[in-house]
Amino acid sequence: MDRRSVFTKTAKGLMEATGKTSLLARDLRNLLKEVDGRATVGDLNQKFPKESEAKLMQALVGLSRDGFIREFVAAAPKVAAA
Repeated sequence: MDRRSVFTKTAKGLMEATGKTSLLARDLRNLLKEVDGRATVGDLNQKFPKESEAKLMQALVGLSRDGFIREFVAAAPKVAAA
């Protein structure tokens, strides 16, 4: 996993994000709500400027390990057009 990785919610994650279950702490649930299958880890880091990148990565690894999210794709590096 790196800054270009993209995550998507699993069925368990969708249940948690919509409020049908309450297994996660509020800060993790807020992070889970931002996982949409398009935003990279770098994008998520910008949405949560108070959190360090290491703490964000640790939270994403925990969500993935617990089955709330899965790695969708490692995004290709963005190339600037000349």
